[in-house]
Parts: sequence; C-alpha cells; structure tokens
Amino acid sequence: MVRPAFLIIALAFIGLLPRGASAQGSVVLVGGGSENYNDWSDNPYRWLVTHAPNRKIAVLHYSDTTTWFTSYFPWLSPCTVSNQAITSIAQANDSATYRFILEHDGIFLRGGDQAQYVALWKGTLTEQALREVFQRGGVLGGTSAGEMVLSDVSFTSGTTSPWTILRTPTTSMTLVDDFLPLATNTLAESHTNERGRIGRLPVFLARYKNTTGRSVAGLGVDVNTAIVIDSNGVGEVMGGSAVAVLHWDAETAYSIEAGKPFALQNMRYDNLLPGWKMNLGTGEITPPPSAVAFTASSLSMPAGPVILDGSGNAADWTATAGSLRRLQTLLSGATDSVGIVASPATPSSATTVQTTLAGWGIASRIIWIDEGRKNDAATAAMVTASTAIIFAGNSIDSLSRFFSSTTVGAAFQSRVSSGMSTLFLGEDVMLAGEQAVSGLYSNSYSAYYGLLSQVPGLGLLKGMQLAPRFFQNTNNTVGYDQSENRSMGMLWSMGHSRLPFGFLI
Repeated sequence: MVRPAFLIIALAFIGLLPRGASAQGSVVLVGGGSENYNDWSDNPYRWLVTHAPNRKIAVLHYSDTTTWFTSYFPWLSPCTVSNQAITSIAQANDSATYRFILEHDGIFLRGGDQAQYVALWKGTLTEQALREVFQRGGVLGGTSAGEMVLSDVSFTSGTTSPWTILRTPTTSMTLVDDFLPLATNTLAESHTNERGRIGRLPVFLARYKNTTGRSVAGLGVDVNTAIVIDSNGVGEVMGGSAVAVLHWDAETAYSIEAGKPFALQNMRYDNLLPGWKMNLGTGEITPPPSAVAFTASSLSMPAGPVILDGSGNAADWTATAGSLRRLQTLLSGATDSVGIVASPATPSSATTVQTTLAGWGIASRIIWIDEGRKNDAATAAMVTASTAIIFAGNSIDSLSRFFSSTTVGAAFQSRVSSGMSTLFLGEDVMLAGEQAVSGLYSNSYSAYYGLLSQVPGLGLLKGMQLAPRFFQNTNNTVGYDQSENRSMGMLWSMGHSRLPFGFLI
C-alpha cells in the first residue's frame, strides 16, 4: 500500500504576516458547523450584526433561502434580516439584485460549494455590490464555502482529499484570486481540523506560490470557530476551537514533484484559541489575560534505539521496509530473544507479531501484563532476558501503572538503561512518551468538547508528545482520514505539559 506523506510543521510565534483585511470594512470568517442559540456561534455572529452600521443584514446563497437566521440574528442583537438566493448569472447581473444588496450593510454567505459562488457571481453586479458594501464600511461574513470565497485566494476545484493532495501535490486544482478578495493576502480554509485540512492548506499555499510568485498566509479556521477581522486588520478568534495561521519566511522550504509526496519545513505556524488576537498587517499577537508564557520542559531519550510505528495495520509492520524488519537489523544474533509486551485482553496484535518473527527465525516470547502480573518475578525475569522489547496491543489507560514502582517496571528500566532496543506499534506509540492522550474514542468531537485527558506514558522519550495514526481510520487499511482528536490532542497535551516537541505519525 502507499504510505502517507508525513507533514512536519515547525511551531513558532510568527514575525510579519501579509496585510490582512482592507481598512474599509470588516470580515467574519467562520470555519463551518451548525449554529445554535446559546452556543459557540453567538459571539462571532453577534459581532457581525453589531458591526453592520445600520443593522441591516442580508443572508445570501447561490441556491436556497433558509429562514433560520431571520430569527437568530435579531435574537443576538436588534437588526433586520433579509434572505435571497442568487441562483444564476442572469440574476446576479440583474440591477434589482444589485440594488437589493446595496440596501444592506451586513452580508452573510452561507456554506455549500464555493465553486458555485464563483461560477455564478464572479464579474457580475452581485460581486460589485458586495465589494461596495465592504468599501463603504459594511461587514461581510461567511461560513464554510462562504468563508473561503472572502479570502484573497480560494480553492474552488480539484481533489478535495488532504490525504491524496499530500501524496500527489501536483494533482489538478483551481485556486481563484480575483473574486471578493476582502481578507487580502490570505487563503482561508474551513473545517480545518475536523476534516484534516491542515494537511492540504500548506500544499495550496505552495502551489499558489509556484504559479504566481506570491506568498499569501493561510488561515485554517476550524469548525465551530470564527476569526473576526476589524477595519484595522486585527483579527480575534471566537467560538469553540482554534484558527491556524501559516505563513512564509526566509527559512521556509518546500518540494512539489510529480510522483513524490509533498515536503515542507520551517513554515511559521500559530494556533490561536478564542480570545487571542492577531494584527494581520504586523503579525503582532495579543494573548488574553488568561494566557501564560510557555516554558519548555526538558528533552531526553534512552541509551538504546526507540522505533515508533504509527500504523495500526499489521501488514505495514511486517513489510520489507517495515518496523519489524528495522528491529531485526538491530539484533545481534541467533541467541536473541524478543519480548512482546501485551495485554491478555487484546492479544491479536501480539500473536501476529510473534508469528511473523517465528517465520523469520527470530525467537520471541509474549509477556502478558496486567494488574496481577506487575509484581510477578517470573514476568520480570522474561523482561530481563529479552534483548529487545516490542509493545503491541496495550491499553494506554493502564500500562504505565504496571511499570511504575513495580517489579516488572524495575526490570524494564534496567534493560532500557543498558541500551536495549524498543519498538512501539500502533496505538502503543503514545506510551513511549511522558503522556498519552486518553478519551480519543469517547466522542468524535472530544477535542472540541474538552473530553480529552492525559494519562502517564512510560517516559522513554521525555519532552515529546506522540500522536500515532493521525491519518488513519479505525479499519486501518482503507478510507484514510485525519483524526482531529489525535492532532488537536497532541497540541493540547504539548501546551498542558509544556512539551517542546510534538510528532504526528
């Protein structure tokens, strides 16, 4: 199978960004999600209403006219709301449509397909009217597709899968830069973590730079989140999640080649939570009063090699270039015996590994570990006798307590200190660090709702937060997708424990 392209982005506070929104009006960029009363949407949508000088709001779309906002916007703050669908080029060029839009000073574009907005409205009186509303001090907002077309550069067609775009960055795509460029020198993305689009956003930026020579900043607005940009170009994050800001500097390098995965290094990245502000003209960041300075914890590694294999697919582990073959190269001879630490409650991964090693002529033993065995002398003796240890099929919620101040744990630490090789497979990768992130499966939106928690790891790799399988579905083989709980959980745990490095594997 084709392996994923691994994207490593340097996390750093930015210097200068390109100039953001024009000084005339203001912009509300919403990353998508279902609005509701007394929910995440209240603050950014109230901001839209109150920044419309005369509180006259028009909700526009290219196909239908929902009436939900007719009651929601006035509930947030007194205003009048009109709804209109502009469904054809002829209607978009109708003078009546032009006059209707100019009667309002707050415009909201609903979600859907950004290509339809461009195809039906670009170069028409509708586009002209929207620009005029903005230029006279009005506010324009949009969610999802409506958000994307309000930035300088918009992705309108081509492969949508971040997985495919990362693997084949030369794939055909259309980036439009001459329709409603209200948040200038930016390319806005929606549903950034929810749909794994943090992976495709840097490719869009690089492809646009390759074609035009322009370096625009990326605004990755997450679902249930907005960035509101005032007339001075100062953006504030509101809602329930985060806005990722990516931009170029002199050290940024990338590679786009046919037949090769996308490669990138040293692109500046800020992940701004609600309450944080950024001046999109100067790059100055204003944290909320609750923010604290980041002081990184120490970084250390054991004497021996540590192999991390983030795949949950056993076929990857056993492949010619897989992690088990890599471990085999570290073994010294026929007298070696590999220990496979596993939970008796989930034995399948351990038995698969043992069968594979046996087929290669490598001796191994499964070291079953649970509450009843953590102080067992015979179990500790098996650890001591192992020339390498593999972790497969363990529970991140319980393994560390079997190795902390126990007989088995003491034997393991002694072997690690002597330089023994270790291999962590699939979910067990998280256990190599100081902290593992728990709650990944309790809810698909655990990261948004604050349901994630930390559990102790084995602490072999200190100062690192490891997040395996961030681009893999639970079936491990097909339909690859990004897990926002894992990618967002990595960032959360890094901040919570002041860890200087995070690895999405």
